[in-house]
Amino acid sequence: MFRQPRFFLSLITAFSLLLGAEQARAALIIDPLVIQQVGNFPAVFPRVDLVNAGAGTVSEGTANPSGLGNTRNVSITSPIGSKYFATADVNLSDPTSFTFTTPNSPGPTGTNTATADLIYDGSTTATPSTINPIGLAAFNATSGGNNGIGFTASTSSSFGMDITITAYQSTINLQAPQTATIHVPSGSSPTPFFVLFSSFTGGGTDFSNLGALDIHFAFTNNVGGTGQISALKFDTNIPAPEPASLALFGTAGLCLAGFGYRRSRRQTS
Repeated sequence: MFRQPRFFLSLITAFSLLLGAEQARAALIIDPLVIQQVGNFPAVFPRVDLVNAGAGTVSEGTANPSGLGNTRNVSITSPIGSKYFATADVNLSDPTSFTFTTPNSPGPTGTNTATADLIYDGSTTATPSTINPIGLAAFNATSGGNNGIGFTASTSSSFGMDITITAYQSTINLQAPQTATIHVPSGSSPTPFFVLFSSFTGGGTDFSNLGALDIHFAFTNNVGGTGQISALKFDTNIPAPEPASLALFGTAGLCLAGFGYRRSRRQTS
C-alpha cells in the first residue's frame, strides 16, 4: 500500500522551516545612506585655507528619517596646523555610500590626514566630543536575532583604512563604551565585513539597550586617500542559502521521494 503522504509532508515541513528561518532573519538598517549630506574642511572656500586650517572639528547634522535615530551627523576632524582640505559626503560621490577623502600630503606639523565620523545619537548637533550616549533611547539592535554589524567598505589609501565602531549603552549609570576596529585593506573593490557584537571590547554595552553609535574613519599610517562605506546594518552572520543550495535541497528531496516510491511499490507487489 502506498504510504508516502507522510514522507512528503515531512519533506514539505523541513523545506518550510528552512525558508521560515531565513524570513525570520530581519536585518535592521542603520542607514540606507540615501539622504544627501556633505561636509568640507575647512568649511569655507578656498578649501586650502592657511588661516583657518586646523580649527578642529567641523560637524554637519541632518534629518535622516529612514536611519538609526532618525538623524545623522557627518563630522570631520583635522590635525591642528594642517593646511589640507578634507571632504565627507553621503550619496554624492557614490550612490548610497558614505565617502571620505583627504589628500596624501603631510601637513606643517608632520601629520597629514583628517579623520571622519558618522554619528547616530538622535541629535543633529553632535560632534565626536559631545555625543549624547543615551540619545537612541535603548534601541534594540539584537531584534530578530541580530548578532553583529554588517557593512561593505573599500579604500584607495595605499596602507588601507581603519574603521572603529563605538557603541554606547543607554542607561542612567553609563558604562564605558565598547569599541571594535576593522582594517580595510587597500583596493578598489568593495568588500563585505561583519563585526560580531561579542567582539567589541572595553566596556559592557548591551546591544539590546543601545544609546548611541559612532563610526570613525582614519587612514592607516596617516596616508591619505578615499574611503567608502555602504550597506550599514545590524544583522546576523548566518548566511542565507544560495539559490544553488536551495536547488540542491529540492533535488535531494525529489531523489528521496523517488526512492520511497520505488520501495513502496516493491513492498506492495
